[in-house]
Amino acid sequence: MTTADKTEIIIRVILSLFLIFVVVKIIGATAASFFDKFYANRRSKKKFSLDQMIENQKTLLRQKGFIGSKPTATGNLAGSKNKSTRGTSDETAKAYLQYFEQESKKGSPSCADIKKTLAIFDCIQWGDGKAFGELRKYVSGKLRINIEVSEISSHTTKILKSAVLLSLDTKHLPTYQEVRDIITVYIFLERLNKESQSKSGPLIQKLAKDNKTSLESTIKGVHAFFLKKLTKGSAQETYNLILDKKAMPSMLTPLSMRQIVTTNNKKHFRKLQGLISELNAEVKLFSQITALPMLKSDKDIDGAYKILNLPKNSTLANVKSNYKKMAALIHPDKLSGKKLPEKVIKQASKNFVTLQKAYEILINIKK
Repeated sequence: MTTADKTEIIIRVILSLFLIFVVVKIIGATAASFFDKFYANRRSKKKFSLDQMIENQKTLLRQKGFIGSKPTATGNLAGSKNKSTRGTSDETAKAYLQYFEQESKKGSPSCADIKKTLAIFDCIQWGDGKAFGELRKYVSGKLRINIEVSEISSHTTKILKSAVLLSLDTKHLPTYQEVRDIITVYIFLERLNKESQSKSGPLIQKLAKDNKTSLESTIKGVHAFFLKKLTKGSAQETYNLILDKKAMPSMLTPLSMRQIVTTNNKKHFRKLQGLISELNAEVKLFSQITALPMLKSDKDIDGAYKILNLPKNSTLANVKSNYKKMAALIHPDKLSGKKLPEKVIKQASKNFVTLQKAYEILINIKK
């Protein structure tokens, strides 16, 4: 084979490869365009449409006879509940749809806010959806624990069925932000109530960690919080019942939940941070009046470490620091003026003496 023949073969191979490359590029571009259009069409069909959702809700409510074929003016929506449908999720949806129609006539900017609230309601029939996904992220962030969509669905359904969103004595229905916050509060309270009865869980542990209190004191403080909210007894009676182990809160009902989350004047819902502040106060109180472990002797080093919540390898600085924090927390003077039972005051004084003895034991061995 001559050099000219070899050169010709090489050129043909190169041309063939180039043609193959061009053909593949053309086919690839065509296929990519086809699949892009195919998935775009599918996405467009699944596109979340708030306007369509509102029309769907209206259709369902018309079929059930809750609204007429024409928009109706309701005046004070939050207080205009029909007794025959009070307490149903449809009644809440009806109120929001009528509210939306009223605001639409005015060209109010609040329509966008109402649409987002209705989007949450729309997810209930499926148990999932974009609005639930966004709500799950919000609640998880607020409580700093992982919340499942199923829990969002369950509590949103309870809120709608109990008509709590219609319980305020105001001219306007709760905003989208208020709805998100009330769902967060519901999940927080129900979870905390269950954890206080099972004596374990992330919320109860976080409450103990934040207050630097024992799990026992934290649980008693949570029990006091719920009992004070749900019973008519005095603070003294509540504390005596818990200290004597004669009472603990029962599971929350829709009525008791509404009682906790609504302010006395029925103008607002209680905020999460305000409820946590009340819980912290009860937990800190029980850290003062829950009996500390007894020291076996003036040389009970293990007992002293336990009382001060310290490991055995703690430094002198650790001992002093923890003592100051606990002394500030459980000092009997902090109970003055709270009208607590006499035995509670005595226990607080006894705890403070025990703490001082434990501190002296550890100081002596660390010097």
